[in-house]
Amino acid sequence: MARPLDGIKVVDLTRNVAGPFATMILGDLGADVIKIEEPKRGDDIRQTMPRWGGEAVTFLMLNRNKRSVAVNLKHPEGREIVLQLVKEADVVIESFRTGTAESLGVAYEDLRKLREGLIYCSISGFGRTGRGSHLPAYDPVVQAYTGIMSIIGEEGRPPVRGHPAPIDLSTGLWAVIAILAALRTRDRSGQGQHIDVPLVATGINLMALFIGNYLATGQVPKRQGSAMPAFAPYEAFETAAGYLMVAAGNDANWKLLCGAIGRPDLLSDPRFSNNSVRVTNRDALHQALVEVFRGRPVEQWVEILSEAGVPCSAVHNVEQLLERSEVRDLNMIVPTIHPTVHDLRLVALPIKSAALDFSFKPPPVLGQHTEEVLRELGYTAERVAALRNEGLVK
Repeated sequence: MARPLDGIKVVDLTRNVAGPFATMILGDLGADVIKIEEPKRGDDIRQTMPRWGGEAVTFLMLNRNKRSVAVNLKHPEGREIVLQLVKEADVVIESFRTGTAESLGVAYEDLRKLREGLIYCSISGFGRTGRGSHLPAYDPVVQAYTGIMSIIGEEGRPPVRGHPAPIDLSTGLWAVIAILAALRTRDRSGQGQHIDVPLVATGINLMALFIGNYLATGQVPKRQGSAMPAFAPYEAFETAAGYLMVAAGNDANWKLLCGAIGRPDLLSDPRFSNNSVRVTNRDALHQALVEVFRGRPVEQWVEILSEAGVPCSAVHNVEQLLERSEVRDLNMIVPTIHPTVHDLRLVALPIKSAALDFSFKPPPVLGQHTEEVLRELGYTAERVAALRNEGLVK
């Protein structure tokens, strides 16, 4: 079955999370992704814990559908290998610190001369230009910088980092969106372009609703735990066993909720008559509801509220999530054959289409495809062996 990006070649100069997540998606969509790695250690996340069959779990989750070429980019001959790959590439994506690509000779201005219509995507911290361009940035640092940590957790308690890596994963998604848009533009004009996707810009974008609230009211958003400032009741409640997330985000759902829990009297309470006053009287509303919810375990409340049509869920841990029949029906956990991880299972893209093939090639071991790719470039087996003996490739 044909894939949307069949025939598109991507040279992947990224590492860690955001860039590899983006190139994994491009690979899932059919692109030939050639992952360039340092010969001795490879991508930094190959060294992380925990391990699965000797491989880093984080690497496994972010690097399927790629070919690993382990080459010393700092050596002239190693750089030449990458330049030859770029001559055949449609997309180059990099996540070096600002200035590093220039020092290595793989910046956009270097590579655009080699390939007409090249799309070059940079994943940066604060952008490739401007006063923050020299600053390093990682997911938790950006969460702190952009205010995300100021709104997560309970009021009066220390800041909490949001999981799972919302900055990195969202930046990867924006990079994919930008690359797909650039490919469409090239289809019409033949022109390539340089795209910059800064982590900090992603964080600001994720904060859009809270920034809007501040600009409209002048009030700095505070931590509200599981609550949502625009709606009530829209938060998690303690039950007799477990926690229950209720999202009665409008007055119709509020009426359904009051009927389901046997408290129609709350409908006539002026403090709770509509969403606006419920938000204002959130603390009193919470206390009234938690007294009810503590009377039954969470599984019973989910059954009762779901039957009544009230949006809700138990707060699951990962084990409970994977045991749900609804999750199994989505086929999101896919067994995958791997050279060393014999029981490997990967998480699929959240796209369901009978017309698209999302089968997986396993995440590569370091340098698994070096000889294969070099032979495609015209290198002889003897020359590949010599490069390997010199430590320039693995």
